[in-house]
Amino acid sequence: MQTILDVLRMALPVAMLIGIGQICRRAKLMSEASIDGCKALISNILIPIMLFDLMAGLELSGEMVWIVVISLAMNAAAFGLGFLLKKLTREQSRYFPYLMAGFEVGLLGLALFPLIFGQDSLGYLATMDLGNCLFFCFLMLPSMQAMDAGAGEKKSLKQTLKTVFTTPPLIGCLLGLLCNLTGLIGLLQGSALAPVYDACAELGTRGLTPLILIVVGWGMSFNKRILGKVVKTCILRAVSLSLVCLMALGLFSLVGITDPLATYSVIMMCAVSAPYVCSVYAKDVREREYINTQLSMHVFVTIIVFIVLSIVTK
Repeated sequence: MQTILDVLRMALPVAMLIGIGQICRRAKLMSEASIDGCKALISNILIPIMLFDLMAGLELSGEMVWIVVISLAMNAAAFGLGFLLKKLTREQSRYFPYLMAGFEVGLLGLALFPLIFGQDSLGYLATMDLGNCLFFCFLMLPSMQAMDAGAGEKKSLKQTLKTVFTTPPLIGCLLGLLCNLTGLIGLLQGSALAPVYDACAELGTRGLTPLILIVVGWGMSFNKRILGKVVKTCILRAVSLSLVCLMALGLFSLVGITDPLATYSVIMMCAVSAPYVCSVYAKDVREREYINTQLSMHVFVTIIVFIVLSIVTK
């Protein structure tokens, strides 16, 4: 009975906030413009703050390098499987492989994981997100832009590089690592300003999880015209990422990373959707409804894994 209550304590607030987002959509309490503003706030400010704080406080080691490398391998495998599945299923959408790859760790993983394991459990997941950010910025995004350029959307190398190096989450990760490597964060934490820094970091991200879940709930669409295609994409992503998850766990074991939190971090990462910014960078307006709906609907897969993890770890 206590296990059921513990699961409900973690899962129901998540469902409630997603439901509030859907109510805001149906009652027209929040417009699409306001949701876009919330997404911009989350992606450009709140997530970079969280990633900076996490990277600055990480204990750097050779293990961290392995985690980033394995994260890159996970992304590459998922991306390759996406193109393979597109061919095998004769999927017409050219954005399909991009919905099979990449991981929305920032908006979902980093929000849900601490509800089970606590705020101090994010080290592995945040490090994996660094590899995820690098893969998205340096491979997935340029690939998507090159594909759109082939469809008439011309993008110069200079513009592509500017987009890559001005991605806020990547900047947050890299600045946090820089402060960590140079010892600046250690000096700050050892000074009288440490409580001030901690208070700013905590307050800057305190409302992140509720805001994210409301935005996710608002974005859910149940358009019958595309629902079948969306469900098929969600199932195929879940199947392909199950294989990626097994591969990653094997690689972790191979390099000697056996911490249970690392295992749970891999599972959580594989449970989230493709990056939400895919819908921002996709130039084909006709495809955006499919992309947005799939990204939002995949949250059900994430919630199921979240509930299973909360039961298993009790």
